Amino acid sequence: MAGSNERGRAFELIVRRTLLNYVVKKRLPTEEAEHSKAREKIETKYFNALDEETQFSFVHGAWAFAKWADEQSWFDNATKMTLDRVPDNKAKERDPTDIRLEITYSDGRQETKNISLKHNHNALCHPRLPSLAQQCGFEKGSKIDKEYRKSYKQIWEKFYAKVKALNEDIETTTELNKKHQKFITKNFYVPMQKNAIHFLGTYANSAKNSAEFFKYLTGNKEYFVVKNELKFIEVKSFSNLTVPSTFKITYPLDGKETTFLIEFDNGWQIAMRLHTASSRLTKSNGTINMTEKEDPICINLKDNVKTEKILK
Repeated sequence: MAGSNERGRAFELIVRRTLLNYVVKKRLPTEEAEHSKAREKIETKYFNALDEETQFSFVHGAWAFAKWADEQSWFDNATKMTLDRVPDNKAKERDPTDIRLEITYSDGRQETKNISLKHNHNALCHPRLPSLAQQCGFEKGSKIDKEYRKSYKQIWEKFYAKVKALNEDIETTTELNKKHQKFITKNFYVPMQKNAIHFLGTYANSAKNSAEFFKYLTGNKEYFVVKNELKFIEVKSFSNLTVPSTFKITYPLDGKETTFLIEFDNGWQIAMRLHTASSRLTKSNGTINMTEKEDPICINLKDNVKTEKILK
């Protein structure tokens, strides 16, 4: 069975194929970037591993988006379209784009359409906690960055030491949670979230740094989010966003100690849920597998960006 990452890649593949096929039918010359073509083989395997219902959903969702783009006049009077799959490392540069279209028009204009694809989830991005200071605009290697990374590492080390002290030869967080249900929450999620909240409140709650963190979470480019659902797709337009100058934090959110709420003064309310990115407690070399991420979900997104629902 394909995992969530593979399913996401399979959806990207089908959207790329569909956009290319759609504009070819409109007799619009197209070109696909080489590193986009290079993903075809592996992502075809991901798609073929899906059940028929999911394959059907992806295909119809992709065609619904292509038709929507056409209805927005993206392809009117166009003379060429270049499609590029944006490498994953671009997300580190606050660019959430998965697919980028460069469209040239008969009057010489060139427009860029940035597209971020999601399948059944609303997370804005997947920030890793070690780089929290950088996400807020502080230089990597600066005193503030080093101090934060030190406190982050110490929480992981204390947590792992307590796991070893159980003397139960536990290798994964899944095993740990089955045997000791609240252990991870008490010894990892709570101190890690409190550490992040302390950092944000102490160093990031200023006009410059709150704006930097907001742009990290929402992206620093104009783009469209296309979310695939069973019977429809949602298209959300992230453009002309007002940056905040301050924020307030509520923790825990609704009694959930894995989650805090950050409310920016531009109206955005983003829930930050922490979870481990891998169940393995150690790497193959025996060192601690320090891997986790926040899932930021804007709980009032429809109040802040234009959202359209398109039936398949």
